[in-house]
Amino acid sequence: MTPPLRDANSGTRQVFKVLACAAVAVMVLSPFGALQPFEWGAWRLTSVSIWMMHLGGALACGCLMLALLRSDNIPVIQTLQGPGRGLFYGGLALAAGGLPGAVAAEFPLLSVTGTYQSGLGVLWFVHFATAALLFSILIRRDAWRRGLDWTLLAALTGMAAGRIADMLMPETVLFLPGGDSYAYLAAAGIAVSLTGGGLASPKNRAIFGVSVVLMVVSGNLAAIVLSAGLAILLACCRFLTSAAAILRLFRHPLAAAGLLAITILGPPALMLVLPLDQLPASLQSRVHIHELSWAVLEQASLVELVLGHGWGHVQAAYYSNFLAAEFPIYRQDWDFIWRDIFHSHNAALETLLSAGILGLAVHIVVFAMAIRHAAQAQRAPLWFLLLFYLALGGLWFELSFALPFLALAAARCALADQPDSDAAEWSGQAVPRWRQAGLATALAVLGILFSVTFTRLAAFDVAVASYKFNRVVEAPDQPLRFEAFPHDPRGTSFVESTLLREFWRKRERLRESRGWADDAPLAMALLNRMESVLPSVDAAPMLLVGLSVLNDLAFLQGPEMQQIAVEKVNLWQALVERHWVLEPQRSDISVGYFEFLKHAGAFDRLAAETKRRLQQIPDDPVAIYYAALASLHKVPAERNRDAMRSILRAIDLGLDVILPIDPQFEADLRRDYGDGSVGHVVAPAPQD
Repeated sequence: MTPPLRDANSGTRQVFKVLACAAVAVMVLSPFGALQPFEWGAWRLTSVSIWMMHLGGALACGCLMLALLRSDNIPVIQTLQGPGRGLFYGGLALAAGGLPGAVAAEFPLLSVTGTYQSGLGVLWFVHFATAALLFSILIRRDAWRRGLDWTLLAALTGMAAGRIADMLMPETVLFLPGGDSYAYLAAAGIAVSLTGGGLASPKNRAIFGVSVVLMVVSGNLAAIVLSAGLAILLACCRFLTSAAAILRLFRHPLAAAGLLAITILGPPALMLVLPLDQLPASLQSRVHIHELSWAVLEQASLVELVLGHGWGHVQAAYYSNFLAAEFPIYRQDWDFIWRDIFHSHNAALETLLSAGILGLAVHIVVFAMAIRHAAQAQRAPLWFLLLFYLALGGLWFELSFALPFLALAAARCALADQPDSDAAEWSGQAVPRWRQAGLATALAVLGILFSVTFTRLAAFDVAVASYKFNRVVEAPDQPLRFEAFPHDPRGTSFVESTLLREFWRKRERLRESRGWADDAPLAMALLNRMESVLPSVDAAPMLLVGLSVLNDLAFLQGPEMQQIAVEKVNLWQALVERHWVLEPQRSDISVGYFEFLKHAGAFDRLAAETKRRLQQIPDDPVAIYYAALASLHKVPAERNRDAMRSILRAIDLGLDVILPIDPQFEADLRRDYGDGSVGHVVAPAPQD
C-alpha cells in the first residue's frame, strides 16, 4: 500500500488524473478514425501491425486510466492487480508485436521524399515529452520535471531555427508544421518559463527568450497581439484585489465550463451574427468552414460521431460537402476555393470532427478542470496558457499540432505546484527502477508511434508534393515522371493529386526552368497521366486536377491551348462522370464541361450529358440549368415556358452559389414565370 501525495487534500491530485487520462486518451483515440479504411492486399502487414499497435496501446492505456481514476496513490501502477495488471502488460505486448510493421509503414514515405522529415521529427519529440510527462505524474515527478524543461527548450529551439530557415530559404522544403502551429508551442514555452522560480532561473530565461522569438516568427498576428494583451492583463490583475476574487469564481464547475463554452463557441457565434461584409476575408472563411462542419456532422454515422472521422477524413468530408456553405464559389475571396482547408479552425469542432464525442468530452473535462485549478491556485502562468488557448482556439486550432503542446504545458504548470519527492520517501512496496524505466520507455515509444501515424496522415501529401516539385525544377534535363505513390487512407491517388496540382499551379516556374514556349507539354503530360490512372482513381481530388487543367485550357489560354481541350473532350467527359460517381453531391464540377459544350455548339451532347446527370441527381441545379439552355437552343424562350421555369427552379436550388446570376434577370424570371408551377425540361434525344 503506497501513501497518498503529501498534499492529498489540495485537489491537485484530481487535476493530475484528468490531465494524464486526457493526454493518453487523445493520443490513443485520434488516429482511430483516420485508420478506418485501411485495405488488405499488399498493405496487409502494415494494416495488421498498425491495428495491433493501436489496439494494444488502447488496452494498456485504458487499464492505466481506470487505475489512475480509482487510485489516490502514486505510483499508480501498483494499484493494478490481478486481471487488470495482466491486461495492461498484455496490451503492451500486443502493441510491441505491431512495432515492426508499423515502422515498415514509414519506409515508403522516406523512399518517396528521399530525406528525413526534420520538422516532423521535432514534433514527434514533443510527443515524446508529453509521454514522459505522464510518467512523471504516474511514477516519479522530480527526475522527469527537469528533463521535461530541457526537452521543451530543445523543441522550441529546433522549431524556431526551422521556422527562421524556412523564412530565409522559402524554396527549401523543411517539412515543418504550418506557421500558426508555432504560436501554441510558443505560448506553452512562455507559460512554463514563468513557473518554478520564474525568470530568475537561467533555464527559464532561455525558454522564455526562445518562446518569444518563436511567437514573433510564427506569423500569427492574432497570437502575438493576444500574448501581449494577456501579459498586460495578468500584470494588472496582480495589483487589483477584486481581480483575484473574480478569478476564484471559476473554481466552480459551471463557471469553468461556461468560460470554456463562451471562448470556444463565442467567436463563430459572433461571426454568424455580424454582417459578413463587415468581417475580414479570413473571418468570413471561418464562417463558411463552420457551415461545412455542421453539414459533415449532420451526415456522420454513429461510429463517426463517437470516434470521429480522423484527420484525413475530415478533409475528405469537407470536399464532399463543399456546397453546404452558401458562398458564391465563382468569387475567389474564400480561400477554400484555391487552397486546401483540412481543419475547422475551432477547437471544439475540430476535436469533435477528428476524435468524436469521446475526444470532445476529454477536451471539455481537461480544460474545465485546468480552469478550476488555475482559479484555485491563482497561478498567472497557467492562466496565461489557458486564456491564450481559449481565445485563439475559437479562431485557429489544429488538433495534431496544438494539443500535444497544450497537454505538455498545462500539466507542467500544474506540476509546478507539487513539491519534489524522492523514491526514498515512499513507504510500502516500491516500484523497481528497472520497471519504472521500462514502463516509461514502452509507453513513450507508443506515444511516438501514435503521433507518427497521426501526423503522417496530416502533413504527408503536401510535404511530398513540395519536395518532388522542387526536384523536377532543379533537374530540367530529366523527363517528367509520375511514379506510383504509397497508399493513403483518403484514396490511393490522393497524394499524387497533391503533386500534380502543385505542378499545374506553379507551371510558370516549370516552364521557365525547361525553356518551354507555353504550357502545352505540361498539360499533355498531366492529361495523359489522367487517362492512364482514370480506371483506378478512387479519390475525387485526383479527378479535380484533370478538370482544372481542362478548364484553364478551354477558358484562360490561347487558341492553341484550347485545341488541346477539344482533343481531350472525351477525357473531360470521363472525368466528370467519374466524379459524379465518387462525389455525387458536387454539382459544381460540371460547370466547366457543360460551358465548354455550350461554347462549342455541341447542344445535342450537352442535352445527353445533362439528361444522364438528372437521372442520377434530379435536383442538380447545374444540370437543370444547362438542360434548359440546350432546350432553348431548339425552342425559343417565348415558346418554351418549361425551360424558363427550369432556370428559375435551378436558381431556387442554389445555382446562384455556383454561377453568377444577374439580379434583374432573376427578377424578370420570377415576374414572368414564377406562377407556382414547376417546369421540367425534357431534353431532346441526342443525334448522331
